[in-house]
Amino acid sequence: QAIAGQSAGNDIRVSRVDVEEATAWKDNLFLFNNTDIRLVMRELERWYDIDVAYAGNINAHLNGMISRDTNLSQVLGMLELTDEAHFKIEGKMVTVMP
Repeated sequence: QAIAGQSAGNDIRVSRVDVEEATAWKDNLFLFNNTDIRLVMRELERWYDIDVAYAGNINAHLNGMISRDTNLSQVLGMLELTDEAHFKIEGKMVTVMP
């Protein structure tokens, strides 16, 4: 599926849209499809009202589908199973480590 939008310079831009990814929120899901870890963590920040810090350089892309009803520690545990990143939770602060 594609959507078209008009930029400031009157050029028309067409972009591919992953419908499943765009509508996952209505199904109460986090859906990651080769998603950069920083984008994953930004989504978790908003949903769980946490702050995220990074310890070291992390270049990870994640795939998966997780219910938004899952508690934060379980979500981070599932993400750790990828062995792409590890997490430390201290109150509302989550540190992402290689």
